[in-house]
Amino acid sequence: MEKNIILEAREIVKEFSIETKSQSLLAKILKEILTKSQKKKIRVIDKVNLDLRKGELLGIIGRNGSGKSTLLKILAGIYYPGEGSIKCKKEPLYLSGWGQGLQQRLSVKDNIFLLGSINGLSQRDIRKKFREIIDFAGLRDFVEAKVEHLSSGMITRLTFSIGIHCLEHKKPELLLLDEVFGAGGDLEFQRKALEKTEALIKTGITIILVTHNLDLIQKYCNRCIWLENGRIKMQGEPEKVVEDYTKSFS
Repeated sequence: MEKNIILEAREIVKEFSIETKSQSLLAKILKEILTKSQKKKIRVIDKVNLDLRKGELLGIIGRNGSGKSTLLKILAGIYYPGEGSIKCKKEPLYLSGWGQGLQQRLSVKDNIFLLGSINGLSQRDIRKKFREIIDFAGLRDFVEAKVEHLSSGMITRLTFSIGIHCLEHKKPELLLLDEVFGAGGDLEFQRKALEKTEALIKTGITIILVTHNLDLIQKYCNRCIWLENGRIKMQGEPEKVVEDYTKSFS
């Protein structure tokens, strides 16, 4: 592993099992007595190789279902690969715009303290940042509301606000961002989220960004990977990769 490489992934494979009911005649006749299930495996990541250099901002694009989020979760250690190896010199910090880690039956307040603690903040640190987290998320009137009663936009704002303020405290060297922009948040919130992220980028932090926002990829990323059916179809300069990716829709 080269000195300037912070993360190295080799021949990564990930499969998920799905249950399908047998369609045999015998199963139909005996369905009230016995139900047979067959496990079918779907390969969502297929022999992916990836190197990430210190200070690099790598973008990952692709259609829905191409394996982007699954790959990021493997790199974050949330999922284990079925095959392959990952070497990482720094502990990755994963941030998602889809409510990752939130406990649906807990209040907004309780979730802030829970996720803050999981991310290494003391109770004292969380209390200091609590009002800032709430105000940034625009949830001052929903402090005691349970997360299960929030809209998708509110959940996006809450997740990002907790995550970004924890990041400012922890100062990680490797950040994995999974659709944190536009996953239900309004335009004003997206602007604030971008400003916060831009401030992080300027510190020289190493980032992998999964997003459908191609403008972000071209503006901020040093390199781009186009993922299709779990495989890397193309990688290189963001402008060229985005151009070819866009042409694939026509």
